[in-house]
Amino acid sequence: MKIKFIIRDNRISKNHKKYGKSGFSLIELMMVLAIIAILAIVSIKYNAVWIKKSRKSEAKANLAYLATAVEEYKSIYGRYCPDCNDTNTHIYTYAESDNGTVTSDNITSWIDFKPKQASDSSVIRYNYKIAAKGDTEYQITATPVTSRQVSSDILTINQDGVKTDGSSNSW
Repeated sequence: MKIKFIIRDNRISKNHKKYGKSGFSLIELMMVLAIIAILAIVSIKYNAVWIKKSRKSEAKANLAYLATAVEEYKSIYGRYCPDCNDTNTHIYTYAESDNGTVTSDNITSWIDFKPKQASDSSVIRYNYKIAAKGDTEYQITATPVTSRQVSSDILTINQDGVKTDGSSNSW
């Protein structure tokens, strides 16, 4: 019995039908894997961007809620805070420790405020401060808690509705 050898693509094949054009070459498979790897890297990068944005939106929502609550308090009592009977600036804070325990809270005594968290956590990522002065002005600040993986932007809103992100840019 004679075995016929066929030379094709610099390969020697015993059986032309067995090693025909019905498969993928190693280079084609490597190209597909490279494309999949690039797509995975890009999607992970954009996923991280969206996670960061959602965490920042947590602070924006809480600031908007606090601004509404402070304005509502003024509409009822004629001033922005309970101690604002004078021209001094009064400071109210809501802060949590790294494990989520409230360490400072003199906001919820006069405003019904429970900070909303981004959906992937049981602790807040920002601490909040209200600086109010009589019936003329207030500024509410959200400062990121450094151990909770958020951007370093300090967000603020004031009585005129001016919103800044720490670099005087509006959010």
